[in-house]
Amino acid sequence: MPLSSDTPSVPSPAPAQLARNWRLGLTPQLREHALLALVLSVHTIVAYALAAYHGLHGAIHISLYGEHLMVMLLAAGTAFVTMWLLRIVFVLRPAQPLVFALNATRRFQWKRRLTAALPSLLLLAVLISVYSSWKVMMPAIAPFSWDQRFHLWDLALHGGKAPWEWLHPLLGQPLVTSLINAGYHLWLFVIYFVFLWQAFALTRPVLRTQFMLCFVLQWTLLGNGLATWLSSAGPCYYGLIVGPPDPYGPLLDYLRSAQGVVPIWALDVQQLLWNDYQSGALAVGRGISAMPSLHVATTTLIFLLACRYGRPAGWAAGIFLGLILIGSVHLAWHYAIDGYLSLVLTLIIWRLSGAVSRRLHRNTLCRESASESGTPVLCRL
Repeated sequence: MPLSSDTPSVPSPAPAQLARNWRLGLTPQLREHALLALVLSVHTIVAYALAAYHGLHGAIHISLYGEHLMVMLLAAGTAFVTMWLLRIVFVLRPAQPLVFALNATRRFQWKRRLTAALPSLLLLAVLISVYSSWKVMMPAIAPFSWDQRFHLWDLALHGGKAPWEWLHPLLGQPLVTSLINAGYHLWLFVIYFVFLWQAFALTRPVLRTQFMLCFVLQWTLLGNGLATWLSSAGPCYYGLIVGPPDPYGPLLDYLRSAQGVVPIWALDVQQLLWNDYQSGALAVGRGISAMPSLHVATTTLIFLLACRYGRPAGWAAGIFLGLILIGSVHLAWHYAIDGYLSLVLTLIIWRLSGAVSRRLHRNTLCRESASESGTPVLCRL
């Protein structure tokens, strides 16, 4: 319905107004979910087609992550409620914390938030399941062939030395390495928590859609598409894929020696992934792929999102991004160029997602502009 200065200023009945507000709020979400579903449908169809073409029947599983995501949802929900209650008690400090919490719960708009979040969670389950299935079959589609080139490009970009050699004098202490490893493994919980936060968010719908679209495109285009084209295993497997001499042998020797002093979980995970690669097993969290780094890509996305919520959030996310980028090299997971390319491509996808999001929410932006200016504006629904 167009907004016009000729429209009579007669207040609508309360039920009709509520229904109209519900429809206006729901329409952009339906568009967002339809777009995400379209992207995931194309991704899934391509995955099945590749599996069939290469004779990998039964390689794609769209429900691989269902149960795990439910467990993560309960864990993240518990963490969120706990932090929310702690904020009420120690930061806001109302006279009656329990009454304050109950009133805030009533204002939470559960119906609208669940309408926004549930489709996103279902799409996430399909996305990660197909992504993991594709990742496991990736070596059969495109055997690892880029590792030597990426190593040489790293040398060219870093003065003739591998990036890990520049970092080792600063980080080559077992306790430091173990702390970096802990932060690197924390990535999974951070990205899942941020996804849930945005899935239930209502106050900034344009930013929410931008995040969701960028997130999906990262896992589909970068994590599967580009990773298949630039198929590489990573520094920890260089000697097994390329053969001797292994320029990452000294780094792996250090990590093994450090594991005798402190926990270095990366080595256990790397061995587990290699065993699964040799057996072709499909399981949660499996598959080998170095270029591009999804750890760096998704952490860059978190940084871009955090910057929109203020300088302190941006600084915290920036420090975490630096930790992930450095950790990916120091723990022998990635070539430095894996992270560099992920940074650049995420910035491009973020801008593209922003343009699409603003178009999907053009009527919301139009109404906000009209409300701020006090001038009637023609908004097309």
